[in-house]
Amino acid sequence: MKHRIVTAAQMKEIERAGDAHGLPYLQMMENAGLAAYAELQKQLPHPGRLLVVCGKGNNGGDGFVIARAAAKDGWSVTVLLAEGEPKTADAILNFERLHTIYS
Repeated sequence: MKHRIVTAAQMKEIERAGDAHGLPYLQMMENAGLAAYAELQKQLPHPGRLLVVCGKGNNGGDGFVIARAAAKDGWSVTVLLAEGEPKTADAILNFERLHTIYS
């Protein structure tokens, strides 16, 4: 897979276009988190301890997806809320989904 680097403004436009073509932001967040987790697994194939630092926005939501996937695979996961509780709707939903793993 070929990778390219984009600016934050370019990424917002890419996401807006994806949403306009039927790919919801929530699904993009799930895809991003799972892809990042897959990369982590390549480097660390055996479950261990994992610290995921999450902000209050949608990047934090990606982190919650990573944490949820890792916890399901047997990792001992700690999530650090670097800026407090999540503020965007999709990040809040993934924060809540993470809690279902531990309840």
